[in-house]
Formats: sequence, structure tokens, C-alpha cells
Amino acid sequence: MATVEKEGKTIEEAVELALSELSAREEDVDIEVLVPPSKGFLGIGARLARVRVSDRRGETAGAVAGDSQVVLASQAGRADAGAAASRAGQQGVAAAKDFLQAVFRAMGIPVSLEKLRSKEAVVLNLRGENLGVLIGKHGQTLDALQYLTGLVVNRRSDGEERTRIILDVEDYRRRRHDTLKKLAVRLAAQVKREGVSKVLEPMSSQERKVIHTTLQADRLVTTVSEGEEPRRKVVISPVNAAGREPVGKYGHNTSGGRAGRERNRHRVRRPAGE
Repeated sequence: MATVEKEGKTIEEAVELALSELSAREEDVDIEVLVPPSKGFLGIGARLARVRVSDRRGETAGAVAGDSQVVLASQAGRADAGAAASRAGQQGVAAAKDFLQAVFRAMGIPVSLEKLRSKEAVVLNLRGENLGVLIGKHGQTLDALQYLTGLVVNRRSDGEERTRIILDVEDYRRRRHDTLKKLAVRLAAQVKREGVSKVLEPMSSQERKVIHTTLQADRLVTTVSEGEEPRRKVVISPVNAAGREPVGKYGHNTSGGRAGRERNRHRVRRPAGE
């Protein structure tokens, strides 16, 4: 995993320098704030922000770049590996279907499974009548069922290839995604109009990411995740609100100072996008 450390007047500036050196996007990296910025007192004790940025893409790319023999691996070997991965994926999907059908039979619910494939995972779309019980409040039941399915699938694998399974019910996740985007825009408008922070209800990491991503280009508000799972929630705050230091999107005040350090000292760092 390629990792760089950079300094800047603000956390955002340091992160941008690191992303530029790695030729990476923010969603491709993990960001750790090592030192928040500080103006000091009358210029004494001032310090730059320092961050550590790790490129998750480099976990495999680094090995390839560092060893030319990997690049020159035989086509036959790659074909065998691809075939093995394909078989593992098929076995994982079969295990997922067997597990889910057993659960549905125990619940007395007739459900059909439609297999879809995305770039990163296998999507199993569940179809049937009155399947709201499988979704639960804000998808909590569906998330739990997806988690259990993933455990079953990867417990039966050989550990070399993990199969990511995503469960959906009648395109619920797409509708929920659209709802969260509209919610983020509406609450951001209220925050800018009223100058008061808004605290959203607890959400999963995937749902929090939708809020962060939707508002990341809005320079008049900032978002940060606070709290501990499973009660972790997003806070949308105005930038330069009265009596409040500017807060950066990584949860630290951009101007430094004791107030910002005290506030950030109690935050738990999370990977970017949470």
C-alpha cells in the first residue's frame, strides 16, 4: 500500500498535495490526520497540518511494479487463476442462494432470486409479494441479512478469493440512495439558511457515505461522522457560522487553535467517506 505524508496550512491543502503525488482520488485512499494546524499565539508555536494518506489501490499494484516477473507471468497461469476465481465466485453465489432460500422457507415467504453483477460485487435482487419484512426500518433488516449471507459465503471459500454479496429487494437500495441524496440537499439548504447544524439519525457506513458524497462539493457546509457504531451519525454544519471556527470535511478545524483541538480530540478517526 503506497503511503505518503504531507504538510499544508490546512488539512485540505495537505490532503490535496498527497492526492496529487499519488495520482489518486479521495475515494481511493485512507486519510489520517497526524497533526491539526495551529496559528499559535502571536505567531509563536504555529504549526502546519500534517496528514498520512494511504492508497488502497497500491496493495496489488505495488507488488506488480516492484517485481517485473509478475508482469511477465505466463498467460496460462493467469488463465488458471481466472478460472479458479470464477469457480470460487460461482460457488459463493450458490452458497448464498442456498442459505437465503433456507431462511425464506423457515419464514414461510416465497421469494425469487435474480442474480445481477456489478463491477465490485454480485447483486442478488429479491422479488416477491409483501417483502417489506425483509427490508426493515431504513433497510436495517436487509443489511443484517446481507451481513449473514456474506459470512456464510466466505466461510465456505478457501480464503484466497472473497465474494462480495449485495442483497436488494425490488430495487430498494436505489430508491433509498435517491431519498438520501434529496435529504442531504434539503438539510444543507436549511443549514445555510438558518446557520445551525443539523444532526441526522444514525445510519450505516454506506448511507453516511451517500450524504458525504452528495455534499462534498458544497463549500458552504461541511459534513462529519460522529459517535460510535451502530449509533454513528452525520452532522451537517455551516461554514463560518457565528461563534464557530471553520470546520473542514475531515472533522478538524481548518484554522487551528485550542478550540478546534479540544473538539477534535474527542473524535474517532474514520476512513474517508464515512
